[in-house]
Amino acid sequence: MIKKFIKYSKKSSDIQDIKKNFFSSNTELLKSNKSIVKLLKKQPIRKNCKNCGFRMNTKSDFSSHNMEYKICKICSHLNSKYIDNLNFHKEIYDNDKFSYSKFYSKEYNKRVKKIYVPKIDFLIEFFKKKKIINIKILDIGSGAGHFVKACQIRKIDAVGLEVNKKMVKVGEKFLTKGSLIHSINAEYSLNLIEKSNFTVVSLISVLEHLENPYEMFKSFNRSKNKYLFLSIPLFNLSVFIESIFQNVYPRHTAIMHPHIYSYESIQYVLKKYNLIICAEWWFGTEMLDLNRSFNVSFQKNKSKKFLDIFKKNFTNHIDMLQEIFDKKKLSSEVHLIIKKK
Repeated sequence: MIKKFIKYSKKSSDIQDIKKNFFSSNTELLKSNKSIVKLLKKQPIRKNCKNCGFRMNTKSDFSSHNMEYKICKICSHLNSKYIDNLNFHKEIYDNDKFSYSKFYSKEYNKRVKKIYVPKIDFLIEFFKKKKIINIKILDIGSGAGHFVKACQIRKIDAVGLEVNKKMVKVGEKFLTKGSLIHSINAEYSLNLIEKSNFTVVSLISVLEHLENPYEMFKSFNRSKNKYLFLSIPLFNLSVFIESIFQNVYPRHTAIMHPHIYSYESIQYVLKKYNLIICAEWWFGTEMLDLNRSFNVSFQKNKSKKFLDIFKKNFTNHIDMLQEIFDKKKLSSEVHLIIKKK
């Protein structure tokens, strides 16, 4: 059996400052999410689990922010009631209807340093243990190229693919020429994966946005690429927090995540495609999510003294509390390095 390289936790201060807009723009973000919910509700009802394909119960398991969800009894995957089909994906991502390019262009370099450099450092640490050098990375769903930029900072060869033209234009301002490519459609990306020979194909916060995520695994298996690097949100505590605080923007179950993996459901699909996990990095933001949910809900009729005591009793201990969940592998997110059997 392969010995896994496992890492736990990171400092919440690395991302807390960057995520301030979740506090300041809560009303705006809720409004945007509501618009996307309306769009998803125009699509057909989902009858089969997005991950394993098994027939699901007609009854929903819970409702949150005007969307119903079903939990697959076979693989525990979290599915939205409505199918995130091609029409939905084109409207959300290709057309940039909800201005993601504007959001991700803010504090570009800080975002790279705090969020994406630690990701490439995790990969470098793993490959050092494997004595693998000359790493080359193909980054799928690059957005504005934050991870590609982090690779360039660490002198790692990387090229990114992105379907959103506006995102590509944002990234081109910060990246070396030709390192971020506009992908015409999903087929273009899949063909490139299949024909390429990279050390790593990375999908950072991508699988949960794809219409047909299993096609990525098929293309990887048919290719000469060595490793997959996945970062995925998980069906864990943040889902429950967001189901309670309906007045707070649901970062984790925002409707751009119309399905969410559990650790069991990602293992199900990896087993199906004869893939194995070589490394895991467990860190989540559920304590940050809970802190934000409390504070947004506290905004009215609460004195500074009250808020200071809350900070002393909870906010100041976020890292310690988060580490408990991370070390139990109950995080709201996991990074995985995967290879073929």
